[in-house]
Amino acid sequence: MALQPAMAASIPTDPDNTVMDVKTSLTARLAVSLRDPLWNTEVRRAFSTSSDVDLVLKTAGSATTVGRNLNSYVTSRNERLLQLKGLPAGQSLLRLRLLRPEMATAYQSGTAPLIMAEAPDDVTSLTALRTDGSTVTLSKTSFNPNQPVLVVTYDGARAVELGMSVMEQTMRALGVASGASSTTIANDADAAVRIKTAHGMSVDGGPGLSVNGGSLQEPWWKGDAEVFGVLGGVGTNTDPNCATKGTCPDGQPRINNIPMPFWKKNSVFYAPNQAIWTTDQFQMDNNGLDLKDLVILEEDDGTSYKELAKSTAAIALSKFGQGNYAPIANTIISNIPDNAFSDDTDTLDTYSAIANGTPGDSAVVGTQGELAMNIKVDGSAPSS
Repeated sequence: MALQPAMAASIPTDPDNTVMDVKTSLTARLAVSLRDPLWNTEVRRAFSTSSDVDLVLKTAGSATTVGRNLNSYVTSRNERLLQLKGLPAGQSLLRLRLLRPEMATAYQSGTAPLIMAEAPDDVTSLTALRTDGSTVTLSKTSFNPNQPVLVVTYDGARAVELGMSVMEQTMRALGVASGASSTTIANDADAAVRIKTAHGMSVDGGPGLSVNGGSLQEPWWKGDAEVFGVLGGVGTNTDPNCATKGTCPDGQPRINNIPMPFWKKNSVFYAPNQAIWTTDQFQMDNNGLDLKDLVILEEDDGTSYKELAKSTAAIALSKFGQGNYAPIANTIISNIPDNAFSDDTDTLDTYSAIANGTPGDSAVVGTQGELAMNIKVDGSAPSS
């Protein structure tokens, strides 16, 4: 939800250098604020009907003095979060989440909550705060349903949604045709190439697939994964918005940025039927090859969509700029800037040389052996 302009904060310099810094500093301030019984009760009641609370909107509309006084600080941290992630200002992302649904009964019964900043997967220890400021170390392998924990985090799904738009705009400004494929793209069944089914390789009973690792298995203190894909190939001139360098002519790079909101866990077999490109968006290269590469990534604290877009556009122009296909998946991964990603589970899998093919289904297993998809080509194959 967009914020009112008056709520946006101007931050010329800022002590929070990372998203984790933002969450940590806000956690400390929030823990102290919950000493106020009226504000504490208001927050608890908010969780009686929801598993998470929009911190910007909740503090702005609080019936308590402590809650309202917290709003300016929450808003400034929200704007800093958007800055760090390369997202447009004025969007409310910060959330307070009840860590596990099993904790709801104890929390609503009046058990005092602990408050923690959502930690990365590879954290060495988990630390939460009491409202008196003292610390509690939590287990990394299990949780106590009788001890509610509130976690300061942000809306990852909304971040991906906004990020796909930022990547489109940034790539177009650099002369690379781009679009955000989604479940609504090209409802014309004769023109789409779709992910018919998708699953992690740890799913039993997959179509001829062995059991492997679990790259989408999030630790207990984190929410579901937020996944998106970057698909690149030799494109056609179907992007009227790519005009910074004149046009994006036929035979030049095209990148589709693909939100994958269905892909939450490694242990689930999905059937999204999601379009990832339409057959008029890409063409055969100068050598008669009609191939694309796909990188599947997971949103995390360090994801900067603007920096990722700049890096990917540069690679696409270098690899496809002469109108010929060349594998780019591994190059995209190896050239992701340090300030674009930080967590160790960013790259879920890569797929090289995906073809339009002929109508029907084809199983595709990622090169890292973590994720598998069944690609469905609708209608007739494109002509050369």
